[in-house]
Amino acid sequence: MEIGKKIAFLRKQQNLTQEYLAKEVGVSVPAVSKWETGAASPDISLLMPIARTLHTDVNDLFSFRKDISEREVDDFMAELQEICVKQGYREGMERAFKLQKEYPDNNYLKLKTANAVTMYAFTAKENDEEEKIFQKYFEQSTRLLEEVYRDEKLYDKFGYRHVAAIALSARYIQYNKLQEAEHILKNIPSGETDIIHMLARVYLNQGNTKEARKCIGQTKVRDLVNLLADNRILFDVSVKEGNLTEALSLAKEHYQIRKAMPILIFGHPSELLVEVFLYMNDLKQAAEHFFHLVDEMLETAETFQENSEILSDGFNMYRIAAENPLYQPLLEQPECKKKLEELKRKEEIKSPS
Repeated sequence: MEIGKKIAFLRKQQNLTQEYLAKEVGVSVPAVSKWETGAASPDISLLMPIARTLHTDVNDLFSFRKDISEREVDDFMAELQEICVKQGYREGMERAFKLQKEYPDNNYLKLKTANAVTMYAFTAKENDEEEKIFQKYFEQSTRLLEEVYRDEKLYDKFGYRHVAAIALSARYIQYNKLQEAEHILKNIPSGETDIIHMLARVYLNQGNTKEARKCIGQTKVRDLVNLLADNRILFDVSVKEGNLTEALSLAKEHYQIRKAMPILIFGHPSELLVEVFLYMNDLKQAAEHFFHLVDEMLETAETFQENSEILSDGFNMYRIAAENPLYQPLLEQPECKKKLEELKRKEEIKSPS
């Protein structure tokens, strides 16, 4: 940052007027104005008084500081998009990398600069020259990611190395540097689904289908369970808001997911359909899906009969239904009550008194 701009920045930051600064330093207001616009520079003898008035030091006035704050980086990046759009992609990238060179040890700035290269690529013109410019900065931004990732001394309080590792491995996959990508992904101390998916892609591109299948096997059931959990929360939110049309849609979605993956124990396909029709006071359809629900519970019991813990969870449905006020209108119907008794008899057979 030029000294005039720095003086203006510090003055405004502290809510000081040009008049106040001029008086404290012993110059005219126009002189201060010229400093801040870059038309003139303050005399060297005035640097100490200016620094004292602005509660800083001479080094800071000349921007001889070791770092830049995240807030300043974010402010610059907010301006960068406008620069790229109005003045061109090349101009924006030149400014971004110039700032990065001023603060070469700032990992946050490195990550933001690397991200800006691809984020604002849409502002580049579609011609060979602009493509070369993009490739130039893309390669430079990849080196920035490598610097952050390889900085083993970095205390990763803010997850900079983690972010760099994910971005870098994605680029390595893109450029078929599969060994490098595999090495990074296998050393990320995280079980994040996205990372496992990326590693599966690496194995697939390597032709190692066994490891690719193994990776996806680790995440497939977990992803579906999480999806069903999210679906259940949204269902409850919809009911609470009185939006039963949305609740019905979510209940149908839950049904389709569970029918597609019968191995899952989390919930049963017809469970939410029973509930939503009870909320809608449609006892006919609620009873129809209730019969399906009981059959699904019995099927689970048969499928996993060797696992007593799973069976116990399944048979809890009897008590849940019998004690849940929502189900009472159904249980007043003899055929529904009789159907529910099938679960109770199954439990009695499993655990004879």
